[in-house]
Amino acid sequence: LRALEIAGDFDRVTVADAAALRLDSALTLEAWVRPRVNAGCGTLLDKGTSGYGLSLCDGRLRLRLGAQTVDGVTQLPQDRWSHVAAVIGSNEMRLFVGGTLDATAPRPPGGNGTADLSIGATEATGTYFDGAIDTLRLWSVARTPAELFANRFSLLGPETGLESQWPLDGTLVDELGGHDGESTQAPAFTADGVLPRGLTLPSQAQPITVDGRCAPREYAGAERVVIDGPGGIAVALVIFQDNL
Repeated sequence: LRALEIAGDFDRVTVADAAALRLDSALTLEAWVRPRVNAGCGTLLDKGTSGYGLSLCDGRLRLRLGAQTVDGVTQLPQDRWSHVAAVIGSNEMRLFVGGTLDATAPRPPGGNGTADLSIGATEATGTYFDGAIDTLRLWSVARTPAELFANRFSLLGPETGLESQWPLDGTLVDELGGHDGESTQAPAFTADGVLPRGLTLPSQAQPITVDGRCAPREYAGAERVVIDGPGGIAVALVIFQDNL
């Protein structure tokens, strides 16, 4: 349960350019994000001035393709996780929040940049995203709204068109494509990411018990943990501290 923490320009993560990371006929970018502030613009992903870029500006998504941009209309909540996605198809660019369509625009020409992929900030000063990023995926296909909605809470295995998946669960490793990230300094990871591993809960209403142990810093003295799931499922876990 980790997530990449971005708090300044030096937290930028770079991934070496590769053909699989460039825009060809289609592209889908998706991630969980948690902004600390909703003012200014912060980079989520960027492939250079001639490529594509996804950022958050005043709390709203912005997708850039070359010099052309499309802005979302939904302002993401501060200090809360939101699933966001950008889909570039043959004729259209689309933005999604929580699997729901947020904005559309015609696809301009170009966008196949060969710069390294930047995560969390670019080389320019003041472009960093002030917040946390989790479970970042890059596809070479245009994902459908139904696919985005259905899989937003899942870590995926190999699938057609899924070029990279960075869980950001304490490392910068790309589990599927081998496009591992690098950072100029030791990357910081929060202890409250979105997607836990190895935890399955029933989808119907019934009492459950979750028994486990975690290091004290995991939840920073919290007494309750809320798990949000598909379809509005919310599970509140009460933490009882022992002295073992």
